[in-house]
Amino acid sequence: MNKHCNWKRSRFHFTPFLLSIAVFVLLPIALSIKTNSVAAQSDPISPPTSQPQAKTLFDQGIDQYQKQQFPAAIQSWQQALMLYRQAKDSKGESLTLENLGLVHQRTGEYNQAVRFFEQQLALAKQSGDRASAANALGNLGSNYRILGNYVKALDYTEQSLKLRQELGDRKGEGQILANLGNLQGDLGKYETAINLHEQSLAIAREVGNRQSEVLSLNSLGAFYAAQGTYNKARQSYEQSLNVARELNYRLAEGSALINLGAILQTQNQSQQAVDYYQQSLTVAEQLNDPRMVSTALAGLGLGYSRLKNYAKALEYQQKGWELAKKLGDRRLEALALSNLGDTLWQSGKLAEAESSIQTALSLLESLRTQLSDADKVSIFDTQLLNYNILQQIQIARKQPEAALETAERSRARAFVELLTRRLTSSRQRKQTPTFSQSDLSPSIQQIRQIAKDQQAAIVAYSIIPDDRFVAQGKLKGSDLSLFI
Repeated sequence: MNKHCNWKRSRFHFTPFLLSIAVFVLLPIALSIKTNSVAAQSDPISPPTSQPQAKTLFDQGIDQYQKQQFPAAIQSWQQALMLYRQAKDSKGESLTLENLGLVHQRTGEYNQAVRFFEQQLALAKQSGDRASAANALGNLGSNYRILGNYVKALDYTEQSLKLRQELGDRKGEGQILANLGNLQGDLGKYETAINLHEQSLAIAREVGNRQSEVLSLNSLGAFYAAQGTYNKARQSYEQSLNVARELNYRLAEGSALINLGAILQTQNQSQQAVDYYQQSLTVAEQLNDPRMVSTALAGLGLGYSRLKNYAKALEYQQKGWELAKKLGDRRLEALALSNLGDTLWQSGKLAEAESSIQTALSLLESLRTQLSDADKVSIFDTQLLNYNILQQIQIARKQPEAALETAERSRARAFVELLTRRLTSSRQRKQTPTFSQSDLSPSIQQIRQIAKDQQAAIVAYSIIPDDRFVAQGKLKGSDLSLFI
């Protein structure tokens, strides 16, 4: 083997890499806060109570929430919660806990939100309030999804769905089906996600739940984009935007604007895309919605990067990443870092680009914890893009050996996931040895030793797909570049 491992590009034409924002960045908010809350209530409501002072504080919190005075709302509801507990008013206590969870969720404090929803769930189980339990379970599932704990998110969401169906709550059932669809989409199971959202959309139209209709149309557009059917995706987004504006549903409006910007970007209409991203940022800032702000900033960064205004692109992407990191949303942070790394690479800042992509890969790897084998295989398919961009950066940095190790790392991960999946279903599972990525992902020194021991030359190939056909990190396009 050549001592310096000459990793060369073949005859295929190579173009700059661009992460598609269509669902790669946006999807985590396609059905985020509003879906989480409408699984219980679209807005906080006042409980029937014989505690006048507590009710006054509770209603005061609702008014403050609607005026986006979130710290004041939290203070009012904390005081109301104390009074309801003193009076042993379980209904008032439950609704107050739920609203405290929703307001923390609204401000991006997801761990705090989880704490209140868990208290609500415990109280619901104690009092036998199944409707309240369904609300708490649905909201817990949504928050754990944002926090990247897909195992808990799936468990709680499926429990909520079962309760909704047992209670005959068609509206709630439709909303939870949408949440479940988003989870499946995060795992790369787009057909399943589309099927779930189609069910949700049908129920929303059946019961006249127009807010859920808007959200499902938006998410359906995201999954159509993931499959490369961009015209169909654009139609769904435009329908969602029109109805959102008709209802004055600002959260859904902002989300649809970002997605429309993404579709325009895939169609090489970058200036128009930037216009949509800017509109979405304005909505997000008016609503004081940190996740939407982060996503809109990421979109603006990608738009300006395509326009080759790298200084402005990096400014927006840096802000978007810092906000995502502050929120504790590992998936959103990883996507922001991937986009930042791409722009750093295109602007010639190769060392910073490599560091950004390496960190993104570490974050994405952390999302796989405790997933089922099938889900690990599926979610890995959404993460391959980062391995490819990392190889290209390393080649640009004249680090062919590092690029070869990255290629082997990617191949090893894919093989381990496939092997694990097969062995799990094998009847001889207990007699079959297990493997880890480290067992199969050799270093450059190990590769050289293998060649020496076998007295052979080793030729390795790495195929880089056309980045124009990237959606949610999945590689769908024709082969564009080949490293040898």
